Amino acid sequence: MQNNLNNLNEVLTRRMFDYFFDKEVKRAHRYRLFFSLVLAQPNIRLSSKGINARVKKKEIMNTVTCLISREIRNSDIIGWFDKGKLFIILVETDNHTPVKVGERLIDSIKTYNFGEDKVSLSIGAVCFPTDGVDTQAIIDKAASLLSQARVKGENQILLP
Repeated sequence: MQNNLNNLNEVLTRRMFDYFFDKEVKRAHRYRLFFSLVLAQPNIRLSSKGINARVKKKEIMNTVTCLISREIRNSDIIGWFDKGKLFIILVETDNHTPVKVGERLIDSIKTYNFGEDKVSLSIGAVCFPTDGVDTQAIIDKAASLLSQARVKGENQILLP
């Protein structure tokens, strides 16, 4: 299992996301269940740029991942979707849950003391089967909403 974990806070890799997401879609189809896919991207503005900027960003990403992990259930699945983007599969949830979870995640980031650095969170979320039933369509829709949330400004949650 070690190769399937990202060394940054031991969250799942994209390859494992694809595996678990496919399993969750099949399970939801079979048992007529709902679930939500949340894509979250921390927006980090460092107080100073320099040699240590990369290390500092990595530390902040690790902290953000820990904060997010604390705010979701043990049954939910978290990992790296893409560079700097996290996925969260909220199992057996309806289309109202991502907003509640997203607000908790944003509050957790807002209240954490990152010193002079500024950190916010952009979120795009979709619900299966409400917002789509095709695996790739669900991922694409969540990614599009995340991009729109980033453009809209800090600490945004967008749903279809």
